[in-house]
Amino acid sequence: MRYDRWLAARLADAYQSGPPITREMNQRAALSLAQHPDWLSPLTRRMRARFHRAWETTSAHTLTEAILADRGFQRGLALSSDPVQVRHIFLPSPQELPPDSPAAQWGLPALRCAGDLLDWLHLTPEDLNWLTQARGEPGRASSRLGHYCYRWLDKPRGGARLLEAPKSWLKTVQRRIHQEILAPLPLHDAVHGFRAERSSLTHARVHIGQPLLLKFDLKDFFPSVTYAQIYRAFRRLGYGHQVARLLSKLCSHVTPNEILRHPAARHLERGDELFRRAHLPQGAPTSPALANLAAAHLDRRLSALADRMGRRYSRYADDFVLSGPTMSPGAIERLQALVGAIALDEGFVLNTRKSAVIGQGARQQVGGVVVNAKANIPRKDYDALKAVLHNCVRFGPVGQNRQSHEDWAAHLRGRIAYMAGINPEKGRRLLALYQRIVWPQESV
Repeated sequence: MRYDRWLAARLADAYQSGPPITREMNQRAALSLAQHPDWLSPLTRRMRARFHRAWETTSAHTLTEAILADRGFQRGLALSSDPVQVRHIFLPSPQELPPDSPAAQWGLPALRCAGDLLDWLHLTPEDLNWLTQARGEPGRASSRLGHYCYRWLDKPRGGARLLEAPKSWLKTVQRRIHQEILAPLPLHDAVHGFRAERSSLTHARVHIGQPLLLKFDLKDFFPSVTYAQIYRAFRRLGYGHQVARLLSKLCSHVTPNEILRHPAARHLERGDELFRRAHLPQGAPTSPALANLAAAHLDRRLSALADRMGRRYSRYADDFVLSGPTMSPGAIERLQALVGAIALDEGFVLNTRKSAVIGQGARQQVGGVVVNAKANIPRKDYDALKAVLHNCVRFGPVGQNRQSHEDWAAHLRGRIAYMAGINPEKGRRLLALYQRIVWPQESV
């Protein structure tokens, strides 16, 4: 960190560590420097005048940036014959959570300062410093010394996906953040992904029997969410700047250059610029919930748009659907353009290759579920699983595990259970076939 930024941050700490009275603010700043340079009093007056209407809600970061940009501050440092040094550091005082804040309303941990966060996560200051450096400096992070493992996956329709999975220590911390801060939060009713008692099936059921389906997909849903969006999500819960900043750093990541030099990086849909900044890593326990929070305003705007047009709206992760009465081709194009503009305004980009317009004359499918007249399994999916089970009965299950699933029996049971949830009758038929399979003793 540049020294002038460090000095500005320490002056901001001094200003905010007590009552916002100009004389007392100036005294604390002079104590911090163990001297009273000529430029200090005018600086204090300017900062107090600039932020006096919103002093209680001004973050330390905002105040630091204002001090750093102040011409009198920079001129005073430049003309000083002796280096201005910090002799005393004021630690930020704990900030009580407002009683009407979401954190207080939903019984979230009362984290007033970094000390509270340390106690809650059972970390030492050194631990927290190490873990919050996990996202690294842009381009300088090391995959060997960092806190993430990386895996490239090919997408079925082309392109590549980068999975960034936290290592065990950071994953444990992120799981606690998810379970105790993020999971209890209410979400927009249109959200069906990554929340209890919702699924791709509930997402599909919203659109059963609709004359027209308009399907959309968001490019790089997780890495599109920036550090600033993550920070704002924690701030909206009522947490102060210090706590929100640390939580945001624990939940975000900058991908090392060495990972982005992999040949698969050339096939990223939006290039690698999203990964070179702090973003939500796909693979972290906190990312799905934070992505939903980041998309909350998008959900509100698209849901309101659907209501005005007499349509239905729902979203499952990066896929969302608008359904309702038929429209002219020109009206469809205008609606698609409007949806794309709203998504872009909220920080997301549509993958137009996956956009689709489907009338009832064709097979309408949402989240892998057919919704023309009722929720049903696509015929080809049912026939494919039925054929696999039939071959397992005739020839034995081992040779049918062509994708080398670690637990082949559990994989088949999971697929049967999924289809039974959509169509119970077909599920019973598949289960009857499964129960005829003779499994090797070690697979039972």
